[in-house]
Amino acid sequence: MKKITIKDIAQDLNVSVATVYRALHNKGRIKEETRQRVIEKAKELNYTANSTARKLALRRKFKILVVMPDQPEFFWDDIRKGLTVIAQELADFNTEIHTYYVKSTRDPDIHLEIMKEIEEKEIDSLLIVPLYIYKFDQLMEYTKNRSIPTAVFSTKVDHEDTLFYYGPDDTLSGFMAGELLSKFINQNGSICVMVRKEDFTNYSQRFQGFCKYLQTSSPLINVLDVYTYDADHEEEILEKALANSSLKAIYVMDGGCAGIFGKLLKDKSITGITLIGHEISPLSKAMLLEDHITALLYEERFYQGYYPVKLLYEYLVQGTLPTEKYIYTNINVVLKGNVHYLDYNDNGRGYR
Repeated sequence: MKKITIKDIAQDLNVSVATVYRALHNKGRIKEETRQRVIEKAKELNYTANSTARKLALRRKFKILVVMPDQPEFFWDDIRKGLTVIAQELADFNTEIHTYYVKSTRDPDIHLEIMKEIEEKEIDSLLIVPLYIYKFDQLMEYTKNRSIPTAVFSTKVDHEDTLFYYGPDDTLSGFMAGELLSKFINQNGSICVMVRKEDFTNYSQRFQGFCKYLQTSSPLINVLDVYTYDADHEEEILEKALANSSLKAIYVMDGGCAGIFGKLLKDKSITGITLIGHEISPLSKAMLLEDHITALLYEERFYQGYYPVKLLYEYLVQGTLPTEKYIYTNINVVLKGNVHYLDYNDNGRGYR
């Protein structure tokens, strides 16, 4: 008789392999009704865990597809370094890492291209940055129906059919930005927030964290306005903000855009404005060194490319998931004095 696997149970119940695993091993969040259905089906099919099969899985060839944006390069290039290292390590275990880059931020049907890529390359598992995947639910329905384990990294999204999330806690990131800004202006004064229109939704959790800190710990700080702007209109929006003579600080929510506003303050010879932003681009690094940016919050990038692939491989081979569904990476505070310690060496590990 054929050996029953968790994949067979998943197909019979029309649920994901990840759901079956969580139900049988009491891991992660799952509805009690679903858990009972899985357990009953496992008994009905006489399912038993097979550790030997897991070991034999090492001999099988796996294909993992990583879907991510390719811009801005200063951010995603560091993540690619992590992907390169783990791809080299897993090549010895007969595992291929394929990469698909989301090049358009306005393609409503990009999920169809990803489905096509999965079919053509006969992908076993998917690791995806949900940013700019506008019909993410439809993509998840597709992978669920085909029992393709899927995990998310870099940009968090809550979905019951994803195995895990690996990346920053955006709410905490915004909370930290609020704390930094508040301390630099002695918890008193008028500030404003800058964010590109197309990115406001993507950074909603960051904004919530920022507001939470101000409301709970710095009630004397007055938020003059939240300025949303289109790309290449930064100078125009900055002029509006500077028209208020009481302005003491600016918080730029977009990753890397703080450099643009720092350069504008430099060009206008404006000093005395505290500027807090996110991520290190060549421009933001230069403005930080020249004191036109006060501080930046920086995500751990290399390991966002390395560890989620490793965790996904361990799931394919052993059927084991991380103990937590949401695995949060470091968020570093970068000042002028420590910015050089973020320079990666050729392998993306260690510092110059």
